[in-house]
Amino acid sequence: QFDGLVASLVFVAGGELPQGSGMENVAAAAGSPLSIAVIGVGGFGSTFAFHLARAGHAVTVVARPGSVRLEQLRRDKGVVTKDGVRPGMRVG
Repeated sequence: QFDGLVASLVFVAGGELPQGSGMENVAAAAGSPLSIAVIGVGGFGSTFAFHLARAGHAVTVVARPGSVRLEQLRRDKGVVTKDGVRPGMRVG
């Protein structure tokens, strides 16, 4: 069971979170940890999942069954930055 759904569109230049975009505050806005599913973990979904998990929320990422992305997420055990930062999350 999940506590809620977070959806938005943000412009992410070069896969990095723009400085001062406000996205860094989205993850902390709930005040207490939530269980959140992020469906579709391409560029935007991965950014949301990463920042929500890093802020302490219980994040489950969901990718298309049988997709290359799903296999990558399973192998990496979630979303990983190019610097190897890996906040804890579940892959579904």
